[in-house]
Amino acid sequence: MVLFDLKDYLFMGLILKEKDFREALKNRDWEVYRKKYVGVTCSADAIIPPWAYMLAASYLQPVTKDVIMGDEKEVHKTIFLQKYTGDRYQ
Repeated sequence: MVLFDLKDYLFMGLILKEKDFREALKNRDWEVYRKKYVGVTCSADAIIPPWAYMLAASYLQPVTKDVIMGDEKEVHKTIFLQKYTGDRYQ
């Protein structure tokens, strides 16, 4: 399990610039997330538009086991619940 933190893409730690963000995602090596559970989160105290999470997830989805919106605790909880309630991970 790894986290994809949107904080790393903020201008001055506060602002998400759409053009720069889209370009950074386009040029990122997504293979480091291959076959892993990935949590998409923002650990900075910033207002992130919902489309930013969805855009990151759209790049992650083809290579990961699953993309989960949330921090590490939320990812572990989601995987546990899915596994033990008979959902996708049996």
